[in-house]
Amino acid sequence: HDRQRGLREQPEGHRPRARGDLAGRPEGGGRGRHGEHDQHPVLAAGLPKIDRPYEDIEEAMEEAGEMESSELHRKISYISLIAAISPMLGLLGTVMGMVGAFNVIATSKTSPKPKDLASGISEALMTTMMGLIVAIPMTISYFILKTIIDGASVEVSSIASELMSRFDDGAGA
Repeated sequence: HDRQRGLREQPEGHRPRARGDLAGRPEGGGRGRHGEHDQHPVLAAGLPKIDRPYEDIEEAMEEAGEMESSELHRKISYISLIAAISPMLGLLGTVMGMVGAFNVIATSKTSPKPKDLASGISEALMTTMMGLIVAIPMTISYFILKTIIDGASVEVSSIASELMSRFDDGAGA
């Protein structure tokens, strides 16, 4: 209580800045990104169980971490879907272009000239190229974001475990 009273008694300009202040919100002002007190969901899952055994707190935090990670992976799954479908759409266009070129051959009474086939072949190559132009950057983006999410999940888990181990060590002393 002394520490809290000391912080309240300090002039406004000398108070330590809260995370909400850095985000442009007034101190104690409103909801943060993760909830009422701007806590990360992993931490928020463990705090209400602080009076329970260490294993219960750890389990709640692990579950919250897995849920957060799943939610983030779900959000980027659309990028993976686009990356997977793009080459197939390109291939579909390739087949359609080649079918068109072969139709020219099949319906021609004489040997078709190369320029008669060029339209279908051009369509085939363009659609293949467009599919790859979409798929390659989407695949790269997906794996970059997936790596960032996986790294953040490991970091949050590590920080939460470190924090909780302080409570566990304190309980045994």
